[in-house]
Amino acid sequence: VDSDTTASSQTFSTSIASASNVLSGTTSASKTVYFKTEADVAISVSKSTTTVAGENIVYTFTVTNNGPSYSRSVHLLYAVPTSYTTHVSSVTTKGSCSYSSPNVDCTIGDMSDGEVQTITSTITILTGTASGQAVQVLPYITSTTTDTVPGNSASSQTSDSTTVSRICDLANHHV
Repeated sequence: VDSDTTASSQTFSTSIASASNVLSGTTSASKTVYFKTEADVAISVSKSTTTVAGENIVYTFTVTNNGPSYSRSVHLLYAVPTSYTTHVSSVTTKGSCSYSSPNVDCTIGDMSDGEVQTITSTITILTGTASGQAVQVLPYITSTTTDTVPGNSASSQTSDSTTVSRICDLANHHV
C-alpha cells in the first residue's frame, strides 16, 4: 500500500491456477484487506527577539510530516492574546491562514512523508502593555490521519512566551 493511500479497505483480486480450482471451475479469488495510515506530524516554533510594547513579534512555525504516510487535512491553530496584542498577519508556504479574533487557523492540507511547511505570523504588542506581561502563543496541529507521536504536535514550549519590556524615551530640556 502506498504511503499516500487513505485509511480504508482495499480489495485485491488475483487469478489462481491449481488442479482443485480447475476441477471446480474457480480460477480467481479476492481478499479484502484493511489497513490504517499513520503519520508523525511535528511542530517547532521560533520567534523574533522583539519584546518591546508597540512593536511586532514574528513567530515562525515549522510543521513537518515525519511519515511514514501522508498526513491528511493538516491545520495549524493558535489563539492570539488579544488583551495585550493584535494580529497583523499569518502567511503559510502551502494553503492559507484565516483570523477570527482571537483564533488563527492555517489550513495546510495534505502533507506527504518528509514534507515541511512554514507559517510566519506577526502580532503587535499593544503600546499600553505593562512591562513584565508574558505574551504566549501555543500552536497545535490537527489532522485526520492518526498521529503516532501526538506529544510533538503541540508547542509545550511555553518558552514561546515572551516578557514585554517598555522603553521610555525621556528628553531632558533646560530652558
